[in-house]
Amino acid sequence: MHPRVAHGNLAPRTDDGLLYPDLDWTVFLKQLYNLPSVSHIRWGHAVNTREYLNELLGKEHASPHFLEADVRTNSSDPSAVIMAHDEADHGDSFEDWLSYVLYEIYDV
Repeated sequence: MHPRVAHGNLAPRTDDGLLYPDLDWTVFLKQLYNLPSVSHIRWGHAVNTREYLNELLGKEHASPHFLEADVRTNSSDPSAVIMAHDEADHGDSFEDWLSYVLYEIYDV
């Protein structure tokens, strides 16, 4: 697990596993990340490569709380889903990228 990543399923759920429908997410996120305001939540935009993900997580005081990445189908193989942003092909399949995030970063 990457040392800058908190682990565990921290989202509050009902007994049947569903997220609480009436939960105030602003309060929850502030408490989860110990923030004075939700405006302090950091997120990584277009985190479509392992290199960029590692770069973001390596920033001591600016590591993101949330990741956003883009996917699309491969133009030469429509059954393959790849990591892409602004029509750029970043080389990783979605499956490889997600496996890296889950198993190498979060140690699921």
